[in-house]
Amino acid sequence: MATSAQRLAAHSSVGTYLEEVAAHDLLEATDEVALARAIEHGQAAAQLLTQHTTALGTARRATLQEAVKSGDGAQTAFIQANLRRVVSIAKRHTERGLDLLDLIQDGNLGLIRAVRSSTGAEATSSLRMQPGGSANQSPEDLAIKGARFWFPYT
Repeated sequence: MATSAQRLAAHSSVGTYLEEVAAHDLLEATDEVALARAIEHGQAAAQLLTQHTTALGTARRATLQEAVKSGDGAQTAFIQANLRRVVSIAKRHTERGLDLLDLIQDGNLGLIRAVRSSTGAEATSSLRMQPGGSANQSPEDLAIKGARFWFPYT
């Protein structure tokens, strides 16, 4: 059983997290497209670097490494800008007896997986999806494999 000091610390850390998430603006459609293109370009550059390790010249390798770095930065920006959506969706399900922190954690992991595995328009469209079917499910249906929550980002 959590002590009142532990509950206060948890509440304080959640508040801090929510403030940090709120500091990032949501993306405009044009920003989403630009970031998605940078992510896609970075992923393509990373693939070229791994496939052609010896055949690339120094200048080309440096250009590709810069594209990978830029793509990683775009992924981070894309994820940070969409964390507010995860929190918004998670808050809708707390009244069903599910813990907000667990919902946020699982939603964040789903967001990260979606951004890392998707490319281009696929990433932006999948992140715009609404929770759909999960909004009408019971808490028992939402609890999958040890209270895991399914966010339809992937």
